[in-house]
Amino acid sequence: MTKTILLGISISAVLAISLIAGAVAFDQPYQVGATSVVTQGPVLTNIVVTTASPTIPIPAHTTALTGFAWAVSGSSQATHFGVATHHGVKDSTQRPNQWHTHNLQLGAGAGAAEACIIDIIDNPIAKINVKRNVMDITLTTSSIDGAITGGITPFDIIGEPACPFFTKVGGVATGLKLGADLS
Repeated sequence: MTKTILLGISISAVLAISLIAGAVAFDQPYQVGATSVVTQGPVLTNIVVTTASPTIPIPAHTTALTGFAWAVSGSSQATHFGVATHHGVKDSTQRPNQWHTHNLQLGAGAGAAEACIIDIIDNPIAKINVKRNVMDITLTTSSIDGAITGGITPFDIIGEPACPFFTKVGGVATGLKLGADLS
C-alpha cells in the first residue's frame, strides 16, 4: 500500500514538473502600464492591472504559468497576494484553469528562481474580469491575508530543483519544487 501511494505521488510529481517545464511565458505580459489597489469601504478591494501589451491571454488558450503579485504586511503567514494562471496544473478548486487568486508565501530565491514558492496559503474567491489588456479583480478585503503594501510584481512559475518542497492549500505536500522568475 505504501509503495503504491509513493509511486502514485512520484508519478504525479513527474507529470506536474513535465507540464511546468513545457510551459511558455506570454510574449510581453510583464510590461505593466498601470496598477491600482482601492479599498471600497470596509468590505471590498478592487485591483486593476493594465499591461503594456495589447492583450492579457486567456488561460485556456495558453500554456503559460504566470501571474502578478503584491507584497502584503500584517499577515501571520502570507508574504504576497497574487493572481495567477497555470492551465493544466491544478492547485485549487476555485477556477483552477483560469485566472484565480492566492495568498502565498515566497522565500529567498535558489538556482534560476528569483524567489521560491514556500506555501500557497489559500485561494480567496474573487471576481476577475479580463478585457484586452486590463484585468479587474474584486474581492472581499478580509480575504487578503494582510494589507497590500507593495507594488505589482509580474512573475512566471518555474520548476526549480534548488527550491524547497512546498505545500499547497490545506497543507498537503505536493512533491514539487517551484520558483518564481520575477520580471
